[in-house]
Amino acid sequence: MGLVTLTKGQILHKAMSDTVGTLEILVKGKIRATDQFTSFDLNVGGIIGLVESPTKEYQYTYEALEDSSICTYHYEGTDDILAMLRCNEKIASVLASQSIFTTHELFYEYERLYERALLEYKKVKSDYADYPELCIKAGEVPKKFEMLDLIVPPVKNNMISSWEYGYYKSMKEHEAVLNKSFYALSLDIALGTIMIAEKNQKLIAVSIKFLTAYKKQLGRNTADFTTTMKFINSKIENNENAASGGDGAPVITNALAAILTYSGVDAELSSKFQEDIAKFKASETRYDTSDEARLLRKNISSSFYKIYKKVFLKSLNDDDLPIEIKMFLMFGFVDEELAGDKNTSILCNIARSYVPDPEGNVLLLSEWLKKVYKLEAEPSRNEFDQDWETYLREQKATGVLKQEQIDAMIGNPDSRLDFEIHNLFSLGNRMTFGRISVFVPVFDAMNVLRPLDLAYMTAPKIKEHIEKIKSIDFGVFCRQAVYSNTDIGITQVYYAEEVEPYIILMPNAGTRATLWQEIEGKKEIQRAECSSPSLILKIPRTA
Repeated sequence: MGLVTLTKGQILHKAMSDTVGTLEILVKGKIRATDQFTSFDLNVGGIIGLVESPTKEYQYTYEALEDSSICTYHYEGTDDILAMLRCNEKIASVLASQSIFTTHELFYEYERLYERALLEYKKVKSDYADYPELCIKAGEVPKKFEMLDLIVPPVKNNMISSWEYGYYKSMKEHEAVLNKSFYALSLDIALGTIMIAEKNQKLIAVSIKFLTAYKKQLGRNTADFTTTMKFINSKIENNENAASGGDGAPVITNALAAILTYSGVDAELSSKFQEDIAKFKASETRYDTSDEARLLRKNISSSFYKIYKKVFLKSLNDDDLPIEIKMFLMFGFVDEELAGDKNTSILCNIARSYVPDPEGNVLLLSEWLKKVYKLEAEPSRNEFDQDWETYLREQKATGVLKQEQIDAMIGNPDSRLDFEIHNLFSLGNRMTFGRISVFVPVFDAMNVLRPLDLAYMTAPKIKEHIEKIKSIDFGVFCRQAVYSNTDIGITQVYYAEEVEPYIILMPNAGTRATLWQEIEGKKEIQRAECSSPSLILKIPRTA
């Protein structure tokens, strides 16, 4: 045994550097044990090193919080602990009491570290769930963070029972009574208390080590995402400050001129559309039922679809679309004054952040038109429930078209596109807008009934609604299919096959989603087509 004095701030043992070879009883002062994430204090009567393993590196750094004194003892194993305790029989109850105190402190740190790790995990998962919506607000394209798919919540050591923390807490709270009427009853009681505490301290220390490793790995796996989130939140804050301060430069200027120039339409159509839009936004009664207002809306609609086709065709070969063109194709946006500065800013951010649905089930109208144009999907049925080929046959039967014209049109991308624009687009756009009598295909702030970032229908939002529908009726999208394999004796077996519909987002701010057609062509196993506004102004009801 040797008596050693320590000055305030002096390091007695250093973690991951010094080797455990002694035990110390603190006879004066206070010592703090610290690792990377946790710490606990040892008071007079505390045993330094009880939590450590002999001949191994120290897991904690022990620092004197004030001038202190310690008695040191050789430590190679359990027998040395018992020998040390028997040498200090007179203070055995104090040592027992402090061993309970230290064990409680370790339990407390373990629980605290676990709660912090769990909170950090939950925050990352919550932030990741919110990340796509925040990207929309910031105007950034969401990135994929594959490492986030690997993270799991922290797990408690199953060798530590939930009741044990309460046990040590209660023992600590009744310290005075136990010192007098329990630990002091016999040396064996004191020794047993300390040895049980020693086992628990080592077990907790190992558990803390695993939690520490978990937090380090979690930090590595989420570092890139955390940095990105800071950038996204900072950008959102800057955008909001600029908007509230009113000193931010307009996001878009002269959008209509940019769209018309990009489209390449003739001067007559360009001039007429500009004049009509100017009249429209200058009119406070543009949604009246008067003949003048109706004619203006009709003229705008007629020109809009011609311009949309031109813009769409040019966009097919453009990998870097101007932001005005993206907004035009996605929302029917044509003029920043008609849309309003705030709405223009939000639409701009949404367009910049847009990412196609990786499963290909939720499509912008322009993406759907591209599939039709490139012969990857059949044109939709028209208002008389005729598919493309049926329509052409009727045109021939009524003498409108000849067979050679039909042969030229049936696989012609431009003819198919015209059919789709005239039917699904122009009619579906009007239906999903919700107010057919006052419909106009251009985005107008006057039609905005809820915040656009909430109204914007992303693929995850739509899939969430689909899952809610399926939770009510799991077979809602199931079609009857037939399996046949005569080689093994199966002639005909009917089964249900799930075929989810295409969801086509119309470029408008509307109030109504609709089933455009139940099947494609004549095969029941083909996918249905549903259309929805890209900005839906009423919350969809799925229950």
